[in-house]
Amino acid sequence: MEWAVPRWLPVAEGLAALAFAAAAVATTDRLATVMGAVAAVVLAVFAVRDVVAPVRVSADGQGVTVVQGFATRRRIPWAEIVAIRVGSGRGRFGRTGILLEIDTGDTVHLFTRRDLGDDPDAVAETLDTLGRDSLNP
Repeated sequence: MEWAVPRWLPVAEGLAALAFAAAAVATTDRLATVMGAVAAVVLAVFAVRDVVAPVRVSADGQGVTVVQGFATRRRIPWAEIVAIRVGSGRGRFGRTGILLEIDTGDTVHLFTRRDLGDDPDAVAETLDTLGRDSLNP
């Protein structure tokens, strides 16, 4: 099983990056140029990440593979997972969102609905069932 960003998202991010870049070039206001360029770069980075590593979480009978950092994959055997839960967290601009948390004791991997392309509650339930079945055949 795997969960990935929606396919349309990097396309939308790329188009938005192009729009901000065009606006930055078209304006004569120095601040608007800088802000447009920064927005274009940030959106382009998100689009590249979503193309390079679209699958954020995958799971099988042996364990879970997660993306950490920009696009590094980490394999976590079921026995190393302390907890899989859903929590809320404060994201960018102070917004509160629902997060899937995969806790290994040393590290907590957090994934949003945007990362998963699915409801974090449903993903947590599927992972919990798969992990239990794998540890207790």
